[in-house]
Amino acid sequence: MATTYIALGSNLGDRRSHLEHALTRLADVGRVEAGSPIYETDPVGGPPDQPAYLNAVVRLGTELTPDRLLLSLQDIERERGRTREVRWEARTLDLDILRYGDLTLASDGLVIPHPEIRNRAFVLAPMTDVEPGLGDGDGSYVQALDELGAAGLRRISGPVDPAESRWMMGLADAVELEGEGPFHVEAHRDWSNSSGDAFGAFLAACALAAASRVHPGFRPSDFAYRFVHPVPPGASLTIDVEELRSSAAASELRIQVWCEGRVCGTSAVSLVSRPSDPVVGPPMPRVVGRDRAIPAYHLVEAAGRTPGRSLHSWTPLERWDLPDLASGSEDVLRAWSPNVTFGNDRPDLIAASMLMPIDALMWPAALQRRGDLPFGSPIATPTIDLTVRYATMVSDPWYVAEAKIDHEAGRSMAGTVRVWGSDGSYGAVGHSLNLVLGGASPTDGL
Repeated sequence: MATTYIALGSNLGDRRSHLEHALTRLADVGRVEAGSPIYETDPVGGPPDQPAYLNAVVRLGTELTPDRLLLSLQDIERERGRTREVRWEARTLDLDILRYGDLTLASDGLVIPHPEIRNRAFVLAPMTDVEPGLGDGDGSYVQALDELGAAGLRRISGPVDPAESRWMMGLADAVELEGEGPFHVEAHRDWSNSSGDAFGAFLAACALAAASRVHPGFRPSDFAYRFVHPVPPGASLTIDVEELRSSAAASELRIQVWCEGRVCGTSAVSLVSRPSDPVVGPPMPRVVGRDRAIPAYHLVEAAGRTPGRSLHSWTPLERWDLPDLASGSEDVLRAWSPNVTFGNDRPDLIAASMLMPIDALMWPAALQRRGDLPFGSPIATPTIDLTVRYATMVSDPWYVAEAKIDHEAGRSMAGTVRVWGSDGSYGAVGHSLNLVLGGASPTDGL
């Protein structure tokens, strides 16, 4: 069976429906193994004034030859009304073979690998989501994306769930609150952790979204969340916001997240109307590149654990054979973490995306401290308290996070997580207090 990478695109009609149809039909011509999030992208080339595209990449295992695969893809395109009259014209559905194993092929109707891979950010971004280590004789695709830049791309979904042939829900949609206050939202199952409960950073993101609804245009400066009760996926959440102090320049809020008639989390949020003075922090640490890192869920699975669904949604990239991703000499754990709100300028969502490594990286940091990476006896490190001080609201597509255990006391463990943007700007510092429990599987943010 050959491993192929298929690019999906649409900019006419119900674009999302066209991509969803293609994803379902691809399962008829092979096995969908993985798929990127969907990106909304600016048109490149072709007639002027085209609508924006939706783009994604799917990794497909298939027994079909390249010629037969191409014919099958063209059949799927025609099912959605695809016509071919003007080069690079708007289209209901576009399916391209990017790579077919290690095959190199050039014919009148098919060139493999696709000659434009390295020149198109709307291909490179989803392709490196699926396989960050992929590349060709000219280098890694991650390096090509860094050189090209990713302006004009906006992530609008989670990655593909191959078992259900669907795209998982993106963070922006998952925290889309209803009502005018109190606010309401569902704890979507795509944002659950390995214990089966809602990912803590998702619950905190709901509180940040509520703060943004009360004060649109303001941005978080300080944030604290205390976890009171776990929340099952699918539960209906009610979010109460109480304004403690407010002015034209700043506001302080107390927020409670309710589930099934009881408070499941409380938070305090400080907001400012404009950026404060820059926070001076340490320089970004040296890390291995994304093309050498490994999706953390692969490492969790290799350790005999079942990763939570949220881990697929935000896909941290780590190397547990190099715990600090640099020299191996420091007592820290460092990881890349793709920005799940890439291309979105909402401060509350950017702040929420920084919470994810802060909440989740304490678990592997605890394992590292105990010498249990990656195959030691499992422990659980559920988060009890999480506090964050935001510095620069970086909008780069990637973050670097560094977790360090500060102290242990009985069954508790406290640590610090710092976050940087890929441009080296200091993004946030968070402090996490966790319980340390033994068990068959961890109940952590991963």
